[in-house]
Amino acid sequence: MAERLDFETKAIMEYIIAFLVDRLYNGLFNAAVENVKQGQGRSISEEYKASLIALNGVLVEGSPNAKQTVSQLTRGLHNKIQEHMGGTILDFNSFVDKIVSAFIPARFFTRMTDIERGMALSKILTESTRKYVNHLLHKNNNGMLIRIIDDHKNTKNVRELQDVGIIILSDIRDKLYSEFITSKHLKSSSSAKKESENVINKLNQTILDLQRQIDRKDKKIEKLEAEISITEKNLHSVLSQMEKKIEQKVNQMFQSSGMNSGNSSNNNISTVQETDSINDFITSKNNDDNDADDDEEDQSDDSDTEISAADIIARRENK
Repeated sequence: MAERLDFETKAIMEYIIAFLVDRLYNGLFNAAVENVKQGQGRSISEEYKASLIALNGVLVEGSPNAKQTVSQLTRGLHNKIQEHMGGTILDFNSFVDKIVSAFIPARFFTRMTDIERGMALSKILTESTRKYVNHLLHKNNNGMLIRIIDDHKNTKNVRELQDVGIIILSDIRDKLYSEFITSKHLKSSSSAKKESENVINKLNQTILDLQRQIDRKDKKIEKLEAEISITEKNLHSVLSQMEKKIEQKVNQMFQSSGMNSGNSSNNNISTVQETDSINDFITSKNNDDNDADDDEEDQSDDSDTEISAADIIARRENK
């Protein structure tokens, strides 16, 4: 199975195996040794076996402590991977994506939510841990449990568990691939058809809602156009009335101005006539005066003539 794995997938599996082997092979064993030293257990083998059985029981689906145990395994694996990466900080979401992407088909992985990816990681860790525990407890596995206790420092035991780990994780991966391809995401063509129908129905509903909005806007536009038309008519009416009033006012002003002009002309004519009469009177008077003067001059001349004759006679008598 390992020969079918790409380099990245195999590297991810080796991270998980290194963590689980250290946890099961070293962690639980060292805890059993410590319990015996403190007098809390009769033998290392019994304490170690009891801890394996307890862990397997906790990871059974529905167990009240399963969530807490899986959470501890998840945090431990996260830290282990960062150690393998030379202390590089890997945020939790990136860590989850890194693990899960090695077990889920790429076309399905991209569609998964963060919650679904977290659930997939929990499933991978739960199943791989339980399978490891069952392998250690199985009597037909060349006495692995006894070798761990009696020959714990033998590196061959670790290499064997690493090989077993590749088999376990490859089986889990194949199972997940099968679930996603055949049952979870592609159960039947009817589900895909139903999904398409739902999408079409949603689109149709959206189109219908948009059409209703357009109809409402059209009605508003019609109402506004009608109001504008009425306003224009009222405005034209007001303007027409104003024009008539202005025209009347202007006519009144012109009429008033014409009357004043007529009166002024009549007054001028009367004044001229009066002036002519006065002039005629003055002229006539002057003429009369002139005639009177002429008569007086004539009389004066006669008088002068008479006086002169008298004077002449008087002078003659005096002589």
